[in-house]
Amino acid sequence: MRKNSSPRPSGLSAEESSLIAKLRKHPELKERLEAILKLSDAEEGELKSADEIEALLIEEMRKFGLASLQQWAKTAEARVGAQHQQQHPGSYSGKKNY
Repeated sequence: MRKNSSPRPSGLSAEESSLIAKLRKHPELKERLEAILKLSDAEEGELKSADEIEALLIEEMRKFGLASLQQWAKTAEARVGAQHQQQHPGSYSGKKNY
């Protein structure tokens, strides 16, 4: 079923509100996305050629991909640890100190 996309009292659709909430949870992704949008917005600063903007966008997309993977890894690691602890309540996953 599709979410309601009618404007909310704040003027944002449900999808826009959801996106903002997700970006607030992941500030590193928000930062990368802002950098990409800034490059796409040619209203300020020195005017660059299409080739220069393309190279900068490719670099920012790489950074965005890396930040996304790092966030995914943190979440996946926490889920695996929680699953393991649930399946094996007596186990200890910390560092051994001999």
